[in-house]
Amino acid sequence: LALVGLPLALLGELRRLPTLVGALIVFTVLTVAWQRSTRGPRPPAGRAATGFALLAVAVAVTSGVVNSAQHSSHLLVDGDPAVYAVTGALLARTGELTVPTRVDELYSGNTSLVFAGAGYFPTEGEPTLYPQFFHLLPVLLAVGEWFGGVRLLLVVNPVLGAFSLLAVYAFGARLVRPAWALLATASLALLLPQLHFSRDAFSEIPSQLLVFAGLALLWDAVQPRVAEPRVVRPRLAAGLVAGLVLGGSTMARIDAFLYLVPLVAALLLLRAGR
Repeated sequence: LALVGLPLALLGELRRLPTLVGALIVFTVLTVAWQRSTRGPRPPAGRAATGFALLAVAVAVTSGVVNSAQHSSHLLVDGDPAVYAVTGALLARTGELTVPTRVDELYSGNTSLVFAGAGYFPTEGEPTLYPQFFHLLPVLLAVGEWFGGVRLLLVVNPVLGAFSLLAVYAFGARLVRPAWALLATASLALLLPQLHFSRDAFSEIPSQLLVFAGLALLWDAVQPRVAEPRVVRPRLAAGLVAGLVLGGSTMARIDAFLYLVPLVAALLLLRAGR
């Protein structure tokens, strides 16, 4: 959705059919590329690891259900969440990021009138406004509105929050034992920042999802094969997919890569310790 929907939105051509069909094609291509690049025997997960993974899914589903039931209805533009939500609703209905003010039609081009406000800037030379921030989240919110109106738009982030918890667990289970990864995931689900950002239209949630999903994919892309445990061979396609997911986080927030700094430092320390 990021690789297809965001360019279409920037071109003012975000439409339901090309967005969904294009996203399906890109997803299929990336999935096939990943599977071909990482195919080969893998160690069995084990009964305990499978159990912890199912518990992580239960934590994520519970979090998604509770936060969806407690979601905000933040549509009055007074801060970040409403800017994302209103922009998503406009995108779903017009396919364009710019917002027409109709200043020429209504006020005969009176240049003394200012229509810009919190989160929306005037477009130079045109009677339109342009939304602040990066636009991946509004694109995802627009997809929600296509399928269920504003009601579904408002629960897109709670659903993304549930998937972001699964991404945290997926990376954690590769880094430490599954039990500790489950504890970290359950603790995160109960923390106020996760609850607050999941219940409103904050871009931290899709950024969290892409950062940790990308880290989990990158971990798998560089792991040695089971048949050759001491040989690490480059897997170009797998690395490309992981890089696209990690890079996609900056479509949601310009500071997404800053979240990787402490994680990279921790990974280097762990590798040195081994």
